Amino acid sequence: MNIYIHVEVKTRDLPGRLLLAMYSAQQGNDVYLGDEGLLRLVENGYLKPGIILEKSLAPTKSRLSLLKNLKKKKCIITSIDEEGGLLSHDIKRFLKSRMSKKSIVYAKKVFFWGNYDYKNACKIFKKEKQKFVITGNPRIQLWNKKYKKTINKIKKVKKYILISSNFKIGNSKKDFSEIYKYHLENSYFDDINYKNWFKNYYSYSFTLFMEFISLINTLVEVFPKVKFVVRPHPSESVNSWKNYLLKKNNLLISNKYNHSDWIENASLIIHNGCTGGVEAFARKKNVICYKPFKSKFEFSFPNKFGLTLKNDKEMIRSIKKIVSGKKVNIGRSILYKQLVARFNNFEKKVFCNKIIYEWNGLSKNYKTQNNYLKIFKLKKIVKKFKDTIIPSKESHKFPDLNKSEINNYFSIYKSIHKEFKDLEFEIIDKRILRVKKINYKI
Repeated sequence: MNIYIHVEVKTRDLPGRLLLAMYSAQQGNDVYLGDEGLLRLVENGYLKPGIILEKSLAPTKSRLSLLKNLKKKKCIITSIDEEGGLLSHDIKRFLKSRMSKKSIVYAKKVFFWGNYDYKNACKIFKKEKQKFVITGNPRIQLWNKKYKKTINKIKKVKKYILISSNFKIGNSKKDFSEIYKYHLENSYFDDINYKNWFKNYYSYSFTLFMEFISLINTLVEVFPKVKFVVRPHPSESVNSWKNYLLKKNNLLISNKYNHSDWIENASLIIHNGCTGGVEAFARKKNVICYKPFKSKFEFSFPNKFGLTLKNDKEMIRSIKKIVSGKKVNIGRSILYKQLVARFNNFEKKVFCNKIIYEWNGLSKNYKTQNNYLKIFKLKKIVKKFKDTIIPSKESHKFPDLNKSEINNYFSIYKSIHKEFKDLEFEIIDKRILRVKKINYKI
């Protein structure tokens, strides 16, 4: 069976979706991972139909058109939303923005991270709930301690405090006019409640962003011997951070490495409303939620997973204790139960198996058409030649695939899962990866 897995943000999504691909390829499937360009190749007939795993069912005009055309090509469409909505203060609004009756109609199955998003989706889309399945997300599975070997040791930066940033609206790479236009053209503002939420949330996010700027500039001055690392969200502007913050030897602003790498190697994580705060808690790290003011627009769930502090004095006092070797006491056992309730038990369950079980059910009696990649590879050579004349732009969400990077993941996953020993990978384009069994027959 051909499996096509859409990867939106490489650093965030690729490790978990690659693990899923390997589980699937181990069962004899021909699996491809890539950005939206991968799905466009299927849409245009360059790759044969198969099972699609979308990153969301957001009802935008371009997404609806793509889903419609993929279904016409006899593809089986499935989806798991990489944003999840598990952190959202308004799960109903979130779900309505990420899927609709218009988009769900094209999907055979919609996968959910846990009971929280699943139950709310069932309430909103009652007629479609037979398509909904709780599977968990493979990238959360990587929080399991057995996957600790996947973490890169960040040797150049030691004993640092990580500021995990989540200001994809307040500090976006896109101009506000682009963000507004996107919402306007895709009819999000037809819902007056959504329009009011957008206006107020944007104001909240930008105000919180400014508070974080002030805090970081204070901390780097007060703790000159402590290294601070700001890790921007993939959709954030690194240059904006550099313009806002003081240039100090003890401050690094970087989106290099996976978010998990930075978290695992940090002595403390500071955040507000960030998945990184939840992951840091799961990895048994010191976590501080900086909440300088109250707001009904905050992501209250992730803010539980840390010591909540509201001003510079409290932050300085707590950081002094943590730097001296003390742990943050936040009632770990109670919070861990809440974590498992919303994200499923990543210590015991294998989320990939549940997704593949659903795929196997959908592919019964499905006649697979094998891909012949010789013509595709020839096009790649032509494209590579064109790039030498007019270089194509690199995607900030999905930088070009690196063979050594993929080989590293492959080696680690194979050391953990002996059943993967017969798998191999092939980079067939800058942002398209193929995973298959050795000597896979086409």
